[in-house]
Amino acid sequence: MTLSPVLTRSVLALFAAAAVQASEPVRPFPGSSPTDLTRGLPATAFQPRLLPEREAIESYSLWIQLEDGASLLVSLLISNMGRPRQPAVAVSLYPASGPRLEANLELPPDALSHSATRVQAGRNSLEQLTDGRYRLRLAVPLKGGGDLSADLTLAPTVPPYRRGEGRVELGSSRRFFELMVLFPRARVEGQYTYGGTVRPARGMAYGDHTAQNVWPHHIANRWFNFRFFSDELVVACTSFVTPPRFGTRPVAHVVVADASRLLFATDQPDLQLRRTARDPESSYLIPQEVHTVLTGDGMRIELNVPTPRPLERLYLLQDLNPLLRAFLRTFIARPYTYRYRVPAVARVTQRDGSSSRVNGTFLAELIFVNE
Repeated sequence: MTLSPVLTRSVLALFAAAAVQASEPVRPFPGSSPTDLTRGLPATAFQPRLLPEREAIESYSLWIQLEDGASLLVSLLISNMGRPRQPAVAVSLYPASGPRLEANLELPPDALSHSATRVQAGRNSLEQLTDGRYRLRLAVPLKGGGDLSADLTLAPTVPPYRRGEGRVELGSSRRFFELMVLFPRARVEGQYTYGGTVRPARGMAYGDHTAQNVWPHHIANRWFNFRFFSDELVVACTSFVTPPRFGTRPVAHVVVADASRLLFATDQPDLQLRRTARDPESSYLIPQEVHTVLTGDGMRIELNVPTPRPLERLYLLQDLNPLLRAFLRTFIARPYTYRYRVPAVARVTQRDGSSSRVNGTFLAELIFVNE
């Protein structure tokens, strides 16, 4: 789940300051049980929801870590916030070294096509193939000039997952956030091109399908999402803190897998953003260290990751008119995203008490909507 600049600018331009309301109930993932790990996803998990509400957004989000050190974050989005069923594409490519390459593309509604196994926005598509693999195709203009294209196959090595019915129910008015993990881990092969150079793409990926029928600033004040990629272990955490309207409550969804199977899942991680320092631009408190302990099915996984500086800071209102930007910042939201990519070590304790250290890559984003 990412709050893309494409949607943030259009969404926040529509917001009106909300009146303070009494706290409403939140039901995270009702119906969840240990058998979730074995039941997979319904046949409709990939199919676009096409929700009718004005606030509706859904996203197909991919986190891809390549062997050449590059990281690729992709979201194919459908939103009713500008025009009904309007598609958009948000791409961030972080090479092994050098600045980020960014593409944020809004398209007219007639550029959207879809089926039970495919979603397409213009020349960009994600398709579920008959053999269980996925194919991602990108063709987007980069901010600052040039183009980025990609043709990747994503072969899941771990079964899909949803916790309970996959939904966090918000309040009593049928509002929800839905999360379906299409693949906790997939093998990536193909190629990508920018700057006139074709590059081979090999690595691993995480992918999910999310949908919501509530304004982003009503779901969360803050998100913290991370993926830990290694040959032996993958950890995928999506977490947020609800605004006061929903009790300022932490909500988390964590799935842990090895190379071929789900190990356990939890919605009760010990997740701490430590040694915070105030960012002088945003005034938000940014962690210098991320610490988490995950337990399930007799296993324990500990990650203690130094994050002395973000890979990048993104101010999601930066392209707005200065007067509108000042109004939104003062009265409604101050959306910033901080992204991190650092080497990390997971300490794994097995059921029999044996322990090991697993080296991997920690890829994360910290999103402040308004805190």
